[in-house]
Amino acid sequence: MGKVIRIQDNAIEAMRTTLESLPDKNPGRTRREAADMLRSAIMKAYEKGYTAKELAEIMSGGDVSISKRVLRTTARLSKPAPKKMAGNRHTGKKSAEQPRTDDKKTETANTDALKAEAVEKRNREPAYYASDIPDEEL
Repeated sequence: MGKVIRIQDNAIEAMRTTLESLPDKNPGRTRREAADMLRSAIMKAYEKGYTAKELAEIMSGGDVSISKRVLRTTARLSKPAPKKMAGNRHTGKKSAEQPRTDDKKTETANTDALKAEAVEKRNREPAYYASDIPDEEL
């Protein structure tokens, strides 16, 4: 076995201070982050009748270049999702397998139980499987 190299605690603390004081090499925000920060203003502009193309042109003139696609996605994420109808998609009739529950506590408990079950399953299975066959035979 090789010799274990020890590092002094004061050297570790000095390095921690140095690393924490490093300046940010990535100042600013991504286009998606900028769109999220401007979401309410973007939605107001849509309500005033502006299109994604017009908003993209206006924003590029102000050094905030956000594509039409990102603007449309931002607007779509701001709108509430449409409610899904319970029942058969083709006939519009409610199916017997889909009981309607208005109790949010029951839904939350079911969701928590499913999450716990998934975590338990993940913990039972190994992260990788070792082959029983040596590499030479493969």
